[in-house]
Formats: sequence, C-alpha cells, structure tokens
Amino acid sequence: MALKKLEIKNFRCFKSLEFDLSLKSSLFWGNNGCGKSSVLEAIYILCTGKSFRTSILDSAIKRGEEGFSLTALTDSSKRFYITKVRNQPISIKINDKKVTALELLKYNPLLSIDHNTYFYNDSNPEHRRKHLDRALFSVYSDYSQNLLNFYHTLRLRNLSLKKSSPKDANAWNVSLAETGDNLTKYRNDFVTKSKTNFINILNQSSHPKAELYKDIKIAFNAGFSETSFLDTLTKNISQDLFKKVTSEGPHRADIKFLFDNRQLKHSFSRGEQKVIAIMWSLSFAETINQLSSSCPLITLDDLGSEIDPHHLELLYPLFNKFENQLMFSNITSLFDSKIENPFNNFKMFHVEQLN
Repeated sequence: MALKKLEIKNFRCFKSLEFDLSLKSSLFWGNNGCGKSSVLEAIYILCTGKSFRTSILDSAIKRGEEGFSLTALTDSSKRFYITKVRNQPISIKINDKKVTALELLKYNPLLSIDHNTYFYNDSNPEHRRKHLDRALFSVYSDYSQNLLNFYHTLRLRNLSLKKSSPKDANAWNVSLAETGDNLTKYRNDFVTKSKTNFINILNQSSHPKAELYKDIKIAFNAGFSETSFLDTLTKNISQDLFKKVTSEGPHRADIKFLFDNRQLKHSFSRGEQKVIAIMWSLSFAETINQLSSSCPLITLDDLGSEIDPHHLELLYPLFNKFENQLMFSNITSLFDSKIENPFNNFKMFHVEQLN
C-alpha cells in the first residue's frame, strides 16, 4: 500500500498543505526550519500514531490553534485520518472506523530512517532493540503481544526481586523464559536474514566502497549468556536478588557492528557510518518484504547531510531496486545540471513554496 495524497492542517509551522505524492519516490527540500522534516513527521504519525521527534503530541499543534489533523489517501482507496486536540488523546480512524496505533501500524507499516538511526552504533542498545522490534511488528502478528507479555512478566519478577523473595521471583521464570525465547527466535531469524540482505545489497553495487563494507561483521546478542533463557534465570538468581533486577535477558539484547574487531566509529567517518546505517535499514525493509505481504513505506530525513556526492552515488541506484515507496527530505534539491535524477516515478516539492 502506498500513500498517494497527504493533507496537513494546523501542524507545526503549517496552516494547511496538500501533496499529490509519487507512488514511488518523493523529495521534500528547503532551508533549515522550513518544515520539511515536519512533513515526514506527519507521515510518520499517520502510519504509527506517534512522532519520531517528541512524546508530547500537543507540541506539534500549530501555535495559536486548538488541534491538528492529518489525512492520507492510499492507492487502495483507504483513508487514514488522525486528529489531536490539546489535552485530549489522539484520535485515529481508517475509513471512518476508530482503530488503535498498533492496528494502524499493521495497515500501513513504515520504516523510519532519521537522525537516531544514522549513527546506529553510537546509539544506546535500547534504540537498536526498538528499531528491530518495530520492524518485527510488521512481520509477525503475534509479536507485539509477545513483547507486551514479556515486559509485563519481567516487571512482576523484578518486583519480587525488590522484595528479596527468591521463591516468588523463581515462580515467574518459566513464563518469562517462554516469552523471552519466542522474542529471541524472532529477533535472531530476522537479523540473520537482514545480514544476508545487507550483503546482497552491496553485491548489487559496483561502487568502490561496497566491497569494503562487505567486511563489516554484524552480530546479534540475545542478551543472556546461557543456551536457554530459563537456564540463565536459574543461574543468576543470587546475582539478581543482590541487584534487585533481572540482569540478563531479551531486554538486554543488542546488535553489534564491527570492522577489524573494532566499533565502526574507529574505522569510518560519520558520513560513512550514516551510509552503512541507511543500507542496514534498507536490509530491514527487504526482509520485511520477503517475510510478509507488507511493503513498508520508507521515510529518510535529511539524506544529504554529512554524505558527500561520491557516497550518494552508492545509495541512489540502491533505492530504485526496492518496491517500497520512499519519501525523503534534504536541504537542497540534490540534483543539478551535474547530477542526473536517478529515481523512477519521482516528484519533488520545495517546501518553502508550499508553506
């Protein structure tokens, strides 16, 4: 499913905007502060019910207004309509039927590539877990409930540990291990397939840097040391009682990128790290495409920042190899008389002209 029309009202700096989007690639460009990232934020909210910039949606309401509304029409004639009035919960509707944020994400999955993703390896492990979990929501219908059950049981076990009750803490081990092992299997399988897709993406490029990036090692860490999570919980009970928290488990899972056994920041520039993070996110998108009927929309904020033209030449051909709808922003149009537009079915919007 692709978005073909977007309407924004009283959102951030915008009073009212309408876009007839490309079903393949759309670029929003303009000076700093003109609102191009706000357009991508609006799209993100329409697909997830949340913002990638703030947890307080009231702050996205245009100053002096009581609320904002966002509307999207898809190529399959579905209508997504979101409203947010000050001091009231967000309202989400699909074809005039109220739905939850989780249901919204399943209808129109989205993969966001933004400033939090660009320096993936410098982010904390929680960000990498959330990045992975959001992708898995689009693939497995039971994943979100499994994740909720895991964290609910983890909270109960931690409460028992805080009360220094080993009997009560151990009583939660089996149910916690069951949900934890399910999460770990889903995560490990997804990362394994994404690693293969990462290499396949690089194999499709003739760019000189592509061969170098193939030597990057990607490792999934389940978050616990024993073969099974239940064995870990049993072994660590004394340590957990002392720390009053479950010290190991899927809540500590992580993905590590190494080059010559060192973190990427020791071998690659910030621009190169950003390119690697974008390709890793594209690998996620390809894995979602392969494992489900979903074809997530991809948003990519501030593409050209810190990436030189030489590396953009690596990325541009890769974008066209995906069926996914791509929406990206940049401070300039990216294309001039020396740089040919490499995108298919492409539309470009100068946000300053629309504001």
